[in-house]
Amino acid sequence: MQLVRKIGLLGLSDLNKLAPIGDIGYLNAISFYHDFLRSGMIDAIIKAFWDQKQNNNWTVESRSSRWRNTDNSYHCPELGLYWQVDSGD
Repeated sequence: MQLVRKIGLLGLSDLNKLAPIGDIGYLNAISFYHDFLRSGMIDAIIKAFWDQKQNNNWTVESRSSRWRNTDNSYHCPELGLYWQVDSGD
């Protein structure tokens, strides 16, 4: 609820204002990579992250696991942001 309040007050145009963001959960890569299926707060945060990443020089630490390395965990230490993506087929 705290993150929802922060987004309501500050928006997503500068994720630095929301830090630390925390663990925002688990995405299914199919819905993330197809714009017509994109919806919800988690997808909006991730889209804003990738849009702002280069201008802010944020780092992304990632780790893959499970069969065929399809379960991916991501962490941006500068924002205190964590998320996971299932990129399996």
